Amino acid sequence: MQDLKGIGKDELLAELEKCRASLEDVQDERMFTLGQTGMHLGASRVAALRAQWDREEQALKERIAAIQALLEEE
Repeated sequence: MQDLKGIGKDELLAELEKCRASLEDVQDERMFTLGQTGMHLGASRVAALRAQWDREEQALKERIAAIQALLEEE
């Protein structure tokens, strides 16, 4: 992800929307994958997927918070 310093307000707002959409996608992917009843996933695969989703979700939440903080400064 690109550095947020020196980005204009319009670009920050666009990046914020992009991050929110990505966060929603990660959450939907988690719900869809874990909600499948006709597909078997091994416990190790589920653990790996959950760890990946948790990392992605945390990174996106941190980026959203950073963008919101920059927008509040303006």
